[in-house]
Amino acid sequence: MKFIDEYPNNNLISKAYVEVGSIYLKEQNHEEAEKFLLTVMDNYPDAEQENQLATELMMEVYNLRGDLTGYYDWLSSRGIDVSIQEKDSTLWRSVVLARDNGDCKKQIEKASYYLDNIEEPIREISAHYFMANCYYSEDKKTQALFHYDFISAKPNNNYYIEALRYAGKITYDAKDFKKSLAYFSSSRRCKY
Repeated sequence: MKFIDEYPNNNLISKAYVEVGSIYLKEQNHEEAEKFLLTVMDNYPDAEQENQLATELMMEVYNLRGDLTGYYDWLSSRGIDVSIQEKDSTLWRSVVLARDNGDCKKQIEKASYYLDNIEEPIREISAHYFMANCYYSEDKKTQALFHYDFISAKPNNNYYIEALRYAGKITYDAKDFKKSLAYFSSSRRCKY
């Protein structure tokens, strides 16, 4: 901050603003980070590298707010085009991160957010599968069955047989033997 205050006309000032914004992000203070990052973008448009970095760091600002879709709206408002695939991939990353961290609550939250905010999600079946497994592990069988049913309604996917088996087990445990038999029969007809 001292450098910024004492040398406002230095040609490294835009870099300093990005650095300060980055420090605030590490402290999870997205409001202060945003101020510094936007200063770079608004006041130093010719500092291309710093603007690129500030734009990328703004994604983390929106992520800390829990509003990644807002990030894409913000990009559009600044005239920056983003492909649907890039948006899909970004939102999906948070689902995978939650899964890799073993955080089922966060995984369900992020997968729901992904499904709700992507018009035609590329990884729709995977999102339902991850949610189903989390609900199943938390003994929330009704919610798990909903997602396993979604998966099993689309037979040409990597999770189809497993979804049928879990759905069969859930319905068997619920004493819905007719439905359970249908799930298990469908899974047995499938070849590996």
